Amino acid sequence: MALRSISIADIIRRNARLFPDRIALVCADARITHREYLARVERLSDLIEFVAGKLARYKKPKHVVFVDALPKNAGGGIDRPKVKQAHGGL
Repeated sequence: MALRSISIADIIRRNARLFPDRIALVCADARITHREYLARVERLSDLIEFVAGKLARYKKPKHVVFVDALPKNAGGGIDRPKVKQAHGGL
């Protein structure tokens, strides 16, 4: 019997179709349904595709992190050392 290859994206789509309101992920107090998970995955995929079309290949981000806010320095600009400290080790 031949094994069928299936991607993780296919599994996420299938679960969203079959079990849209069931909990897919739990992290601390957050609970995400299969429908919400699919929406987030598709949004991230769209973002990566958009960036890939605008930047040179070597500038394409390897990781994307969503945050509520970026730390600011005394002048009101982004505090890059704090960002790197918090998220640069990915």
